[in-house]
Amino acid sequence: MKKIVFLFGLTLFFVPVIFAQKVGAAYIPSRTAETPEWFTVFYKDNYLTKINVFELDEQFEAFEKKEAKKIPKNSDKVRTGEETENVYALYFKRWRKYYDPFVTADGHIEMVENSQNVTNEAAERSPTSPWTQLGPTETFWLSQDVPAQTACPWQTNVYAFAVSISNPNILYAAAETGGIYKTTDKGMNWTECTKNIDAGTFESVAIHPTNPNIVWAGRNNRVYKSIDGGTNWTIATTTTGDIFGFSVTPSSPNTIFAAANNGLYKTTDGGTVWTLVTGMSGVCYDVFRKTDDENTVFALKKVGNFIQFFKSTNGGTTFAASLTGWTDKGISEANG
Repeated sequence: MKKIVFLFGLTLFFVPVIFAQKVGAAYIPSRTAETPEWFTVFYKDNYLTKINVFELDEQFEAFEKKEAKKIPKNSDKVRTGEETENVYALYFKRWRKYYDPFVTADGHIEMVENSQNVTNEAAERSPTSPWTQLGPTETFWLSQDVPAQTACPWQTNVYAFAVSISNPNILYAAAETGGIYKTTDKGMNWTECTKNIDAGTFESVAIHPTNPNIVWAGRNNRVYKSIDGGTNWTIATTTTGDIFGFSVTPSSPNTIFAAANNGLYKTTDGGTVWTLVTGMSGVCYDVFRKTDDENTVFALKKVGNFIQFFKSTNGGTTFAASLTGWTDKGISEANG
């Protein structure tokens, strides 16, 4: 259960459910010489009125068969998901799934009242929303993998953001591809802070409440700390497993909690030594303090096949399950 923010570059938006399936003008793959003929209908104005879904299904099926023949029978290359899927095929499958409820008996699309025309990106956005999508909406191959750096059929995820309390212009982002990124202008421009660190996916990041140059970032069994705004980093080895989130104590920033795969951990020295909180072993997905009472700490923890809400009223020394208003067992992990 990872906290995921899609599309790096501070992709903040409030849009209709259509974007939940990553369908629409902002997500249509760029038109290139490699674009299959059957897909070109998506670039036409008001294309929903021109499409016969059943005919498009037949064209797509023929395309898939043709693509499959390009793979030698003795090849080890196997299509196992988005990472090897053709970018146009991947988009079509998402598009087809989204519009399936609106397909009529003769193969045309009849949208419900107030639906938006997906060829008009501006119309897709909520007219009353204060959010603006900054993008990017397309991810490209690394040059060492594909020299031409063509578009990938998936996005790079950002698992966490942290906004500086003392200077809201400064944000840090933890990226799936293995990096911590920083902006000093509210997300308009970003720089990588971890170019000299050989690290994998980061899943969490936190900022000191009064000093935006002090930052903590978490990944598997490691806590990275910078005291100079991300220029240099020290590494503390832990037994946490993946770290999903931090909670820094406002009045005592050296006291920090980390929600992690192996439990809820705590440090009192700014992140050098981490210890498991008594009674909080097992997967702990998140941790937060009550905004007006830092002695009250909340955590989400896996118990069996359920996720339960835990609460501490003594600053995180001890926790107890708090299920008032929930089911007796908690939230099923499958639905959490």
